[in-house]
Order: sequence, then structure tokens, then C-alpha cells
Amino acid sequence: MSARYVMTLNNYLQGIGGNEASTLSWEESTSGPPHALIWFVVCKIRGQPYGSASASQKMAAKEEAARQALIRLGIPV
Repeated sequence: MSARYVMTLNNYLQGIGGNEASTLSWEESTSGPPHALIWFVVCKIRGQPYGSASASQKMAAKEEAARQALIRLGIPV
């Protein structure tokens, strides 16, 4: 995946002076049989959900959740 929304989100949060380690968190879960898992990821900032996504690959779901968070924060993606 060429988009780096997770990295962009981390950089943005660090740039505004927030400690992204305590500000940004991820809630991850799976569903389905082991050979066909679906990943569900929620991107949280200060404990509040800012984006969520599901995909067959964990990183794809995480990237999409981060993209949604950036949009909600008003950051061009």
C-alpha cells in the first residue's frame, strides 16, 4: 500500500505537540475463520474514535482508519 496515512497521522499529532504515544491508540479485532480473517480497526485519539475500517489485511484496515481520522481532523489526504 503506497499511502502512508498512519505515518502522516503520527507526524501530525507529534507536530501539534501531543505525545502521540498516549494520544493515539488503536483498537483491533478479527472476525471469521482463520483462513479468511476480517480485521476491524478503530483509530482513537485521546480515547475518542476518529476513524474505523475493516479489511482482509490488518495494515489495510489500519491505514483506512487513519485516513478517516485525518479527514475528520481537517488534514488533506
